[in-house]
Amino acid sequence: MRTYIAVILFASLCSASFAQQAPCRVTLGVTIPDLSSLPKADADAMVAEWKRNLQAKKYELRDGSWDQGRELRDFIKEPIPGKRWYFVKELGGTTLPQFASVENLPPSAFSAQVGSRVVPIQSATMDRGPRRMVFVVENGKRMTPARRKIVAAVITEILSMARAEDSFAFLTAGGIRLALPLGITRDAIRVAAEALPNATRGDLKGEPALDAVMEAITWLQPPQVGDSIFVLAPDLENKRHVGFSKVRDALAAGAITLLGIQLGEISEPNTQEEFPDLDSFLSIPQSGFGNVDHFLSLALGSGGVAIQEDTGRNKYALTDERLKELRHQAGRMYKSIKDLYVLQVNYIGPHARLSLTVEAFSALPWAMVSLPKYLPPCSNTTTAAPAQAETTK
Repeated sequence: MRTYIAVILFASLCSASFAQQAPCRVTLGVTIPDLSSLPKADADAMVAEWKRNLQAKKYELRDGSWDQGRELRDFIKEPIPGKRWYFVKELGGTTLPQFASVENLPPSAFSAQVGSRVVPIQSATMDRGPRRMVFVVENGKRMTPARRKIVAAVITEILSMARAEDSFAFLTAGGIRLALPLGITRDAIRVAAEALPNATRGDLKGEPALDAVMEAITWLQPPQVGDSIFVLAPDLENKRHVGFSKVRDALAAGAITLLGIQLGEISEPNTQEEFPDLDSFLSIPQSGFGNVDHFLSLALGSGGVAIQEDTGRNKYALTDERLKELRHQAGRMYKSIKDLYVLQVNYIGPHARLSLTVEAFSALPWAMVSLPKYLPPCSNTTTAAPAQAETTK
């Protein structure tokens, strides 16, 4: 495969029409916590911690790139006694800041590397065009009243925030099948979410959740910038017929972001560098073994995010406060795909790494980059794929 890519690249460099070819495009989001939304003491402590980490070069790797994984772990680590500024309420923080998209970043603020090779960024354009989102919702016997209430609240929240130009679809998994295609009215989706039937019939049984995700991918063809699938299900493991790596590759090919809330038992995400080829629930990650969570892994690998709500634990109670927090988190997920940068580069190969430069990170305390981990190899010797069509404002 690497030889094949090298041949393509060589042919590209030798081509007389090189300048006329469309470059590869990668979509990513950049967000930053709004320090003005925090109490001043918390904001000051947060910035001071950031400056200390920068001075210690805590996040800089030998190749000059940024270790955002380590930064993220610091961002959500459990609070040290006496320190109040850690944000994540579930981990003991006292304040949760608002997040906002970072705008007007120039191409020089981004970096791209393939192995040891630095790939120039040709352009970086903010895209706020129409977005398409497919809700994939579990509708089987595992959906308790609390889970169904969360589904209705989350979908209603996203629909209420969406812009007029955005479009949505709705697909159930398990139980009675309901498929509302893109272009359907938002009221129809809202009604469907609030009135999912509890009964199931064998002859109308919907497909497993992971299979429904694969079907939703076909609905988003040809792809558009910012396409996403929002999953609300206990997990993606149940009675599936399609493999996880196949879904991963399909998400990557269409530059589709997977988002969602896992309404089941909490388990650890798969942290290995490459997604397991075994497609097994018992796949062994490098950091340990067992209980690999493919739901979170697919989301993170696509440049998206998923959160876990352990509705299956004993004496689980869905309070109004918790439902409000879940709605807030869902709104953040929608915002994460609303304002996106489209980067144009000449080449993407195996093990490509794209991010902000160290200089850009230094100027943006605790900035987060949402970027697909799995980027299909490409070069500018071929015409841009349909996924590259976008509207830039």
